Amino acid sequence: MAKKATKISQGGIDSKDLRRVIKESVRQKSLASEQASSAGGYIRGQIEKYNIEKISFGWVTRLESMEPQRKHEVVRSFLEYALKGGVFDQMDLFDDTSDTLKGIADVLGSSKGPRPQDEQLDALN
Repeated sequence: MAKKATKISQGGIDSKDLRRVIKESVRQKSLASEQASSAGGYIRGQIEKYNIEKISFGWVTRLESMEPQRKHEVVRSFLEYALKGGVFDQMDLFDDTSDTLKGIADVLGSSKGPRPQDEQLDALN
């Protein structure tokens, strides 16, 4: 006959502490869920209020969280891949996009310092 195991787990936490940790974990997940819901509601509201294109806005907010060097690599690579991958091949679909890209290049080329002035950026609309 096999011996009964006297130790259920190798963990060093007793049942009282484990229950406390579980309860707090559930509470923290609930708070995080509420925060995510709140953030999502805010973002949806702003997208509707300003008629922001949702996917592009998501890309930009993701880029904003990156380190500058990584952000540069991603943007440069995206534009290169889009061009090489044929995204711009149907230029009739992108007539206004080519004007926007030219405008961006002009603003970046004429700006003094690391960031163009808001007036220059607003002129792209």
